[in-house]
Amino acid sequence: MTVLMKGKMKATSMISFILSNKNFIDQYGFLNHVACFSIPNYHKTLMISDVAYNVAPTIEEKKQIIKNLTTFSNTLGYDKFNVGLLSAVEYASKKIPSSIDAEKLKNIFNRTSDVYVKVDGPILFDYAISKKRAIEKNYTSSIAGDVDALIVSNIDVGSALLKSLTHFGNASVSSLLLGAKFPIVFTSRAESKQNKLNSLLLALKTQNKFNH
Repeated sequence: MTVLMKGKMKATSMISFILSNKNFIDQYGFLNHVACFSIPNYHKTLMISDVAYNVAPTIEEKKQIIKNLTTFSNTLGYDKFNVGLLSAVEYASKKIPSSIDAEKLKNIFNRTSDVYVKVDGPILFDYAISKKRAIEKNYTSSIAGDVDALIVSNIDVGSALLKSLTHFGNASVSSLLLGAKFPIVFTSRAESKQNKLNSLLLALKTQNKFNH
């Protein structure tokens, strides 16, 4: 089994190497980064994408991010997969592009008959991770307080969340690039040894997908 790991290499150099080898990329031809957090005050793993690769994904790119995450979750043996579309508001507002994208994406995925993945938004971060908070604010969603993954509007939001959760929330994190024909461990050069090891172990868990 092949596993590619960034190590001490700069992210830009690693990305250039991957993109220069088109045979590395899976059938969809789209890569996205996923950070998988273990947070002391949350009841399960929380995935956030994209925090380190796609800068400002379009609606079509966010669709592919969700598809990549769904495939990834299937590989890890999830029974269902709840995806929240993160925004600063819980309704579509022309002044906030992330909320408009969220509304459109929710409608796109709600038109399918897939009962495995639920996509909802726009949703605030506190509603996504706390059912109690959502109830207090009269926000109704079947995934409130129970999200498996959050899609962020841009890399600034994703990066800030990653650093906030690890530095202030005492979260551990595993980081991969999805969409390749083999697992790619994509951690920061400043990441702790434990988080790098966690990322490598997560990559190895996906081996069944790549062996078929």
